[in-house]
Amino acid sequence: HAVVVCTDSFHWYRDQAHVVVGLAALMQPEGQLLIASIASVTNVGDSAVRQLVIRRRPADRALTPHRIKRLLTTAGFDVGHQPRVPRLGLVPWPVLTQARLRPTH
Repeated sequence: HAVVVCTDSFHWYRDQAHVVVGLAALMQPEGQLLIASIASVTNVGDSAVRQLVIRRRPADRALTPHRIKRLLTTAGFDVGHQPRVPRLGLVPWPVLTQARLRPTH
């Protein structure tokens, strides 16, 4: 089964829900998706990150791990682990979301 990897770009996508639905349509059942994305701890953090970059990149969406999981689940993925990835000098730390496309029956 194929593995799709998205590193350090998901938070820049203008329509993240559209992206994950599109990936689900392209992938075979049981295919794996790994998303490493800046993720806020709270929705307030998402709002703060967007305010910091609003003049340069208004599309920035540093979603919480829960919201990333909800997007993926809605698109047909089962979400596994979502560990934080420690990095020096980058706050908030990215989250690595591991998901597998649900089989169709």
